[in-house]
Amino acid sequence: MTVITDTNILLSACLDEESESTGRNIDVFNKLLNQCCDNGIVISVADILTEYFSLAEQHTKNVDINDESFVAFSLAFEALIWTGDLK
Repeated sequence: MTVITDTNILLSACLDEESESTGRNIDVFNKLLNQCCDNGIVISVADILTEYFSLAEQHTKNVDINDESFVAFSLAFEALIWTGDLK
C-alpha cells in the first residue's frame, strides 16, 4: 500500500508539543525528520506528469488548493493520502 503523507504530518511528528515557545532542539528535530524520511520515499513535483496536477487542481480548488501536490501524487501513484485536514 502506498500512502502520500502531508508534510504537516511529518513536521508535527518531529515537533515537541510540550516544549515552551522555543520548541524542540534543532538537532533532535533534524534527527527525527531524517528518521521519518529514511523510512519512506521523498517525491519531487518534477517527477509527476502535468496531467495529474490538472486533475488535482479540479479536486482541490474549492477545498484547499495548498493540497494540490498531495492529490496529484496520490493520483499518479494510485495512493492514499495521510493528512490532518478535515475536508
